[in-house]
Amino acid sequence: MSGCEYFLSDHIYSAQTEDDLSTREGVRELEPTVAERFYKRYHQLQPLPVLEIANDQEYITAVDEYLRQHHLDTSKDPLLEILGVEQARAVLKQYDDKFGKLSWTEWDYGVVALSALLAILVDFFIVRIPWDMNFKGQEYKGSPVTKFLNKQSDMIMGKAPSAGSNGRSGRRPNQFDETKDNGFYQWLREMQKKLEEYAKVPYDISHNDKGKGINIDGLRPSLHRLMSPGHDPILGFVFGVIDILRGTMTTIDKNGVFHMLKTGDGSGNVLEAILQVFAHTLSDIPTSSGVQPPFFTMLQSIKKESPFTLKENGEQVTYPHLARFMYSNGYDLRHFATMSLVPATVEIVIRLYYNIANFDFLFVKNMSTAHKGKLSSMLTLAHSLTMGGNIVKLWSYGWNPLAFNWAELLALLSSFITFLKKQKKRQHEIDAYLLESWETLYKQTR
Repeated sequence: MSGCEYFLSDHIYSAQTEDDLSTREGVRELEPTVAERFYKRYHQLQPLPVLEIANDQEYITAVDEYLRQHHLDTSKDPLLEILGVEQARAVLKQYDDKFGKLSWTEWDYGVVALSALLAILVDFFIVRIPWDMNFKGQEYKGSPVTKFLNKQSDMIMGKAPSAGSNGRSGRRPNQFDETKDNGFYQWLREMQKKLEEYAKVPYDISHNDKGKGINIDGLRPSLHRLMSPGHDPILGFVFGVIDILRGTMTTIDKNGVFHMLKTGDGSGNVLEAILQVFAHTLSDIPTSSGVQPPFFTMLQSIKKESPFTLKENGEQVTYPHLARFMYSNGYDLRHFATMSLVPATVEIVIRLYYNIANFDFLFVKNMSTAHKGKLSSMLTLAHSLTMGGNIVKLWSYGWNPLAFNWAELLALLSSFITFLKKQKKRQHEIDAYLLESWETLYKQTR
């Protein structure tokens, strides 16, 4: 029996016509105290009449006649059929108040569709790809937002981008242009240098040195951060900290193989190691190569062919090759910030609508799990639709992997995991309540 059915069955007794159960056979056989408690609680319960039947056909006929006489619809919940309309509504409201209302309205579906549509439009017309490029013989325009962020990085590093420059991987001229600079950018540049000087870490090796035992296949300055999980904005606080404490460098070569090499002296200060990882990541963000998106480094560990080709009529490339291509063409933390506009659109639209629609619950300290569960289900569907729109965008860009929205994928995975957790927690609350209620009912009839 579900939680809602228990609520309904608990109220059936008051929906029946009054009938003195003390005159019923079986009740008179109970001990006086037990019969009194039973009658006091269930005095309005009316048992169904016993049917005298000779065969199955008579039984079916008798059941049909009973349903007809009492106007019962077998296509509906039988408990709702027994209860009156008003009482059923009251009981269902009590259930919704306790465990939350999960059913969706037309407005809910409409807002989910609207948020996904807006996010897809942002993905197509604002996020685009990191920069202008020719892919398989076609010209594609880059994101104006990413271009702006690259320009700010150039200013911080004291480099003036040339006309039409996209930034990164040698595309930025190294001349200083103090005439276009100002005090704020000078201050940021000085801070970047100080952070870089403070955060000398053992995993920041950019080239091979066979004399020191460093010979990693594919290691070079423009890709060394991608190859090192210690440079990942999130994983760095695991791999980077471990590398600092051990004096090692953890890296993934171009074939997807993990390596851990001794490159320096270890440290015994965990807190300082965390601070160094944070400072080193900050100092790397405005540089030409930048920092990879969160968790993107681990794409290199998949030693299989990807569904992408990088040349017209070319062969499918492996995931390590794919990750290196994407990072080399501007798929870094700056473009990840641009990509984040897509899931942000979904989150803002749905959360704003949901909070307005459920304004009474905004200031409740312990909002029910169900209310949070419904919100997570709306977000999961909206992110799923948006991810589908991103697949369409990939197709429209000639299956250029740079059009893939990594930020939206992470948002979808996060919302789906949250949805599963909320659903599991809500079901646990219902099961616990049912168990408690059955135990109470058992004690009352003992």
